[in-house]
Amino acid sequence: MPTEGFTKSDKAMLLRLACQSMSNQLVIMGIPEVTGGANENLSEFALKLASALNVNVSPTDIVRIERMGRIRKRLLADGNDAHVRSRAIMFELSTKIKCDQIITAKKLQPDLNASAIDVGYCHNKVYINRRQPLELQKLREQILKKYPTLTPKMVWIADAGVYLRKNADSKPIKLISSADLSQLDL
Repeated sequence: MPTEGFTKSDKAMLLRLACQSMSNQLVIMGIPEVTGGANENLSEFALKLASALNVNVSPTDIVRIERMGRIRKRLLADGNDAHVRSRAIMFELSTKIKCDQIITAKKLQPDLNASAIDVGYCHNKVYINRRQPLELQKLREQILKKYPTLTPKMVWIADAGVYLRKNADSKPIKLISSADLSQLDL
């Protein structure tokens, strides 16, 4: 989202609106991708995921579900293509409440594996997060790169901003742009 020429308050408002528009979307990682030309039924997967988490989700609650990004392949020694890794799944629900229920249920099952959702999947750990604007994701990556002493748990995205703690006892600092990062002194 290009924000050149906007004031800091305008940028903050745009980020809040972007976060609000994504509040009913989840990103799911760790689910193997079907290969070999077979079509995945991601709607069926969504219902199995909800069932594994003991969350009541009906087919009408699912607005959209699809793999994110392009397929990245590598060539194996025998000349066949192989996925480097499975793409994340974007899961859009009809309400923010349903997303909250899924996130809460996942927190109760922190070690949920793909094989618990469907026996045909391998034993990968499943991660479920709320979808965030790309600008905030990039800002978080910049912070972690600039300050390697900060662990990923010390830098998080919430409330249309990126928060960080200098140490376990300090108050969180909120950043919303790269300009805030350049003024930050750790």
